Amino acid sequence: MNPKHTPGPWAFGKERSWLFRGNLKSDWNYSSTTILLIHDDAFRPTEADAILIEAAPDLLEALKDAEELLRVYLLDANPVCVAARAAIAKAEGRS
Repeated sequence: MNPKHTPGPWAFGKERSWLFRGNLKSDWNYSSTTILLIHDDAFRPTEADAILIEAAPDLLEALKDAEELLRVYLLDANPVCVAARAAIAKAEGRS
């Protein structure tokens, strides 16, 4: 399945209060980039949101791997496996 979201890697530029995705280089030049300005007066929750958003593609892939491993070991009906499938479906817009 092709993801509907912007593929990673994503990075959070704390000094600029931006979350962006692209082919990042050490000098902050980037190409094919989507920028989401997330700055507000109460920055701490926004910063935590940006960190979570940055990790989301990796978290989704890790959860898919864990769900597959549980399925292989015949734990398909295990509540953890069921919850993992539900979270994956939600992240992929299928729920």
